[in-house]
Amino acid sequence: MSKYQIIALVTMTVCIAVFYILKSELGSDSSDNNIYPQTQLLSDALITQISTVTALSRVKEASKINAPWSGPTTGPPASLNKLIVYFADDLRNGGILAVAKGVQEAAIAIGWQFKLVDANDTPEGRKRGFVKTRSYNPDGFILGGSDALANLEELIKLQEDKIAIVGWHVAPETGPVTGTPVLANITTKNSEIAQIAAYFAATQTNKKVGAVIFTDSRYQIALDKANTMKEVLESFPHCKVLAYEDVSLTTVDKNMENIVQRLLQTHGESWTHTLAINDLYFDYTSPVMVSNNISPGKISNISAGDGSESAFQRIKADSYQTATVAEPLNLQGWQLIDELNRYFSGVPTSGYTPPVHLVVNHNAI
Repeated sequence: MSKYQIIALVTMTVCIAVFYILKSELGSDSSDNNIYPQTQLLSDALITQISTVTALSRVKEASKINAPWSGPTTGPPASLNKLIVYFADDLRNGGILAVAKGVQEAAIAIGWQFKLVDANDTPEGRKRGFVKTRSYNPDGFILGGSDALANLEELIKLQEDKIAIVGWHVAPETGPVTGTPVLANITTKNSEIAQIAAYFAATQTNKKVGAVIFTDSRYQIALDKANTMKEVLESFPHCKVLAYEDVSLTTVDKNMENIVQRLLQTHGESWTHTLAINDLYFDYTSPVMVSNNISPGKISNISAGDGSESAFQRIKADSYQTATVAEPLNLQGWQLIDELNRYFSGVPTSGYTPPVHLVVNHNAI
């Protein structure tokens, strides 16, 4: 247990003890109706204090620099003469692209052939992509950023061809994807990513927080993240969700300007924070903020994934993005190759889940 978790636990214990002492002093006679409002106010205040302490502790832990390695340190020797296809749902997505680079690096390092297929985030692109994949006759297939269940029919065809399948962000949880041939899904825990993003927003200030949330309902992962962020924010009395916007990542370049203009006109000064399920939204909100003379930092933009290069640059420059809950994308690319190698060697997958990491100005590299 870290020192921050110990501090949070001690503080919470003290708060609960004080609550029950004061409650007993107020009295416990159920016939005294005046007791209940006082007790309820005290309870709410303590719950808020405990939530804030917990949030601060989680944020502190997630923003640590150079945390020790907690993943696997051993594995089987490299299998020989393997060909791998990385099927990118959309290489315009910085997370998918960064993972692709990691996969390519690891494949070359282990002596395997690497092929890249880009579906361009369209049904037609996915259909062509699977045809192209089968033409390579690969030993292993990596589905990058596309829902496993939505692609189940094609994945079963690959399985029938004795092709090993792993994925990145293909389901909400890590590990084998139930009901599909996916041996391992590599992702940080999405609930934790969303919680850290919301905790950071809630603890940035003790003034009123008015938040806009951006998600993409085509993906269950995105919906889960957005719903968790909304739930966490609404658990703090000083936080309010002003708008919950469903905007496809495919259309952000075309639609964000009008959406941001509408939100500015509707909410004005009440809009203090933006939480998005991906950094890509902020690639297109920033120009609108500039054109409307919204100074950097006036609206705190926070992303619950994945940590793109443009996001890091904005955070380091304090320019229209405050934080991102980044994943170790390059490392996850290497892990995908490692998981395939374990399968080819008859060894169980590692089961490793990378920890959540919050990137802010003071720890951005």
